[in-house]
Amino acid sequence: MNNVIKDKEAPPLAVRGARSPGIILGGTAVALVACFVLEPGRLGASIVLEEHVGYMLRVTARLAFAAFLVAYAARPILQLTGVGRRLVSNRRFFGLSAALSQTVHFAYVVTYVATTQEAVSWVTLIFGVTGFVFFWAMALTSNDASRRRLGPWWSRLHLTGLHYIWLIFVYTFTMRAISDGHSISAAFASAGFVVLCLRITAYTNAGARRAA
Repeated sequence: MNNVIKDKEAPPLAVRGARSPGIILGGTAVALVACFVLEPGRLGASIVLEEHVGYMLRVTARLAFAAFLVAYAARPILQLTGVGRRLVSNRRFFGLSAALSQTVHFAYVVTYVATTQEAVSWVTLIFGVTGFVFFWAMALTSNDASRRRLGPWWSRLHLTGLHYIWLIFVYTFTMRAISDGHSISAAFASAGFVVLCLRITAYTNAGARRAA
């Protein structure tokens, strides 16, 4: 997920000063387990499978999007403020954390479809599966060896994947906020738009400096 707006001059993924990959990935794993163990009602009456699946779909999506937004925002924050170099050097691990959460999310999506037998439209299936494929492709190629092997296609994959995943997340949270009046979904959708504005501003400023 280690991507930039103009990636041809990007430094290697194994950036000097990259820190705490174990803390970031391990923290995500702990958060996933904690959400599972601390599910409301788990210590009381027996949990209904459908309610459990719905709960885990929500929390895994939120964890994935939170980690994704850090990776998505890291470089524009550095470009606009001059601070956050450590965040940029660790964004690969935030991207991998998002992929981890989204993989668990995928398992619950499959469980939901299998247990409810709810019909899934072709549009949802195509766009949703494409998002998961982008996540996994970007996770598997988030290393220097893949970057060297893929050449310019590495940047194309990661830049396209970043924006596509952003679109899927923001669309999903926005629709949930509109249909259900869900405040948490509205907050996540708003955060997504704010980070997009940061990227656009950083890109515009960089273009203005090149033209000056």
